[in-house]
Amino acid sequence: MRGSVKPLSVHICIATERHDWPHTIEDEEGSLAQAIGKAGLAMLSELQKIDRVVLSNVSLPLPNRTNAYTGYEVYILYNAWCKLENVQKEDAEHVLLQYALSKPVKPASYTATPMGFRAVVLVCSHMRRDARCGKTAPILLEALEEGLRERDMFYDKDEGSEDGKVLVTTVSHIGGHRYAGNVLVYRKTDTGTVETLWLGRIMPNDIPWVIEYTVLQGRVKRSAVRGGVQW
Repeated sequence: MRGSVKPLSVHICIATERHDWPHTIEDEEGSLAQAIGKAGLAMLSELQKIDRVVLSNVSLPLPNRTNAYTGYEVYILYNAWCKLENVQKEDAEHVLLQYALSKPVKPASYTATPMGFRAVVLVCSHMRRDARCGKTAPILLEALEEGLRERDMFYDKDEGSEDGKVLVTTVSHIGGHRYAGNVLVYRKTDTGTVETLWLGRIMPNDIPWVIEYTVLQGRVKRSAVRGGVQW
């Protein structure tokens, strides 16, 4: 299991308010994932020169749509630590140029805001890719929320600030379903860098040490680690 995660250049997460998605998220007609996928194909020769671009859907709530706010919310968890608001499908190329290729671009139509979270935890729940992740995710989510609430660290949008809190959400296919439950931990270190720790075969009784050691200290059990990187 160790070494089963390939290096990445960027992890782009799109809020969809759902816990399951089509087998391939880029195939969903009219979605932002489809738009980013098409933009990626158009610049494939450039993207092939860098480590992989990871594009995911997550179950975070959709924004309240208004005449002025018609887009999506997108979370860049690697190689930035920010939230993009009001992203339009027409912005797909801009997002890849800015965050995957780090190329100079014109000012964006969307707003980018640094996140205050102490950590972000993603749990794969993509049932249509593999039932193992779909079945384990709800149990792990419940255990994570319970453990983080005991420490007053669980982020609830209705309860206040992001600062020092841990955001927990489900995520679409991230590879390695045979390692379900798949858990990704992105955490801010004391020096301001961000660690990415990919865990596999996590069970509910593992969640206390995942919170205590991985989320809070950046430590892992050798038997559960798939890979990781710091930037």
